[in-house]
Amino acid sequence: MTPRPPAPEGQGPLLEHVADRVAAIRRQQLTDLQLKLFPDWPDDRRGAPNAVIRSAVFGVVRRGRRKRVTDMPVAGPPGYDITLTGWRLDQHDCDRGSRSCTSRAM
Repeated sequence: MTPRPPAPEGQGPLLEHVADRVAAIRRQQLTDLQLKLFPDWPDDRRGAPNAVIRSAVFGVVRRGRRKRVTDMPVAGPPGYDITLTGWRLDQHDCDRGSRSCTSRAM
């Protein structure tokens, strides 16, 4: 989050209140969207599409040695053609990605 610029004289508390209210509304909108996308998904569970989990998208990558790739073919289940462009991903990336899709306490 970026720091707020100082408020004009006498308007500090009002602007802080408005900024806090806007942040609360945005958090509520995110929660509402997640409830629409995953209505019956328990908070303590995570998931991802089967084709992604069974592929080599999230491979074994040595700490500090990630490579940047462009259109790299990735092994996956039969019937799926997967290519990766960007930094190689590991299990930590998989955990963070699935957590961000299902966690309602952000």
